[in-house]
Amino acid sequence: MGDTLGCAPITGDFFNVMDDEDCFKTRRLVCVALAAQKGFRETAPPLARAVPLPLNAADRQKLQWDENFWPRLVGNYGSSLMMVDYDYLLHPSLADCCCGLMARKDTPNDIRAGLREFPARPLEGLEVSWETFDGQTFNGQPYDPILMGLSWSTPEMFFSLLQSRVRGRQRLCEGGAGEDYLRMWDEQMAIERQRARECYPSKFGG
Repeated sequence: MGDTLGCAPITGDFFNVMDDEDCFKTRRLVCVALAAQKGFRETAPPLARAVPLPLNAADRQKLQWDENFWPRLVGNYGSSLMMVDYDYLLHPSLADCCCGLMARKDTPNDIRAGLREFPARPLEGLEVSWETFDGQTFNGQPYDPILMGLSWSTPEMFFSLLQSRVRGRQRLCEGGAGEDYLRMWDEQMAIERQRARECYPSKFGG
């Protein structure tokens, strides 16, 4: 098995070197990723443009744990772009995401001040998480809020996830799963439905 497993340059993705279709898909993904990186370098906001768009897991993780906001934002944006196979024409631009952050009520004021050049504009499909430290201080000064996650999903991605959950529950029932396990499954389904409603009220809000 190890002799047939290759690691793609640039993205670090693993692929089957004996499978022509897999090799073609991997090469194409690398080309698309490089095109996305080039487009990001040319169009991203100036403060983000200085940070290369990360194309592999190690670079994304390094940026996501940076102590500064803009590298963290670029790292999370890179992860989100990876989830749609680096399709930068489908995925909202980083500027669009910044406008989406400005439109969110949960964006901390300190972050909002640094994004004031971006007009508030809601962005469906955007999910964000923050660490705000709940008023904790260090040497009398409050901790700055930290961006912990940012991602964007298409409605189709949510629909596919929900459908897989429904099919999974059916298989569990057919396999004789216990009530407690089914209850936990249903609770997770409810959380994912709520995510879909919050991200796309125009499509899942009914």
